[in-house]
Amino acid sequence: MRLQDIMSTDLETIRPEDSAVFANELMWRKQIQHLIVMNGQSIVGIVSDTDLGGPQASDIPDTLRVKDVMSDNVVVAKVNDTIERAQNIMRSRGINCLPLIDETGKLRGIVTDTDLFTLQKRGTAHPPFHGGKV
Repeated sequence: MRLQDIMSTDLETIRPEDSAVFANELMWRKQIQHLIVMNGQSIVGIVSDTDLGGPQASDIPDTLRVKDVMSDNVVVAKVNDTIERAQNIMRSRGINCLPLIDETGKLRGIVTDTDLFTLQKRGTAHPPFHGGKV
């Protein structure tokens, strides 16, 4: 099975100069844990709810920007990579999500550890899995 078969395509992105308060509110409102940080068409980072203090985050300074808290060493995978490859990358790098790009380098989706765990629990006796919330 390929990542394109399970990826979430309803992506939320944010800019490095956006406020961390805005990022936290967006994740809370959309009930997601990761935002892909974009500078134009380029992926420049990932910000997660844990970067902002977790789901119970409070007292984020108004002056704090996404670029101040994001992880900028972004690991990506390709939409046609296998699920096993994604699992190996995530496990070896200690990361919880992978932005997915196509052959031209354009952002197409995201896969999280939750997506992979859900797929693993489903087994093969269920209809196709089409990603979950990020």
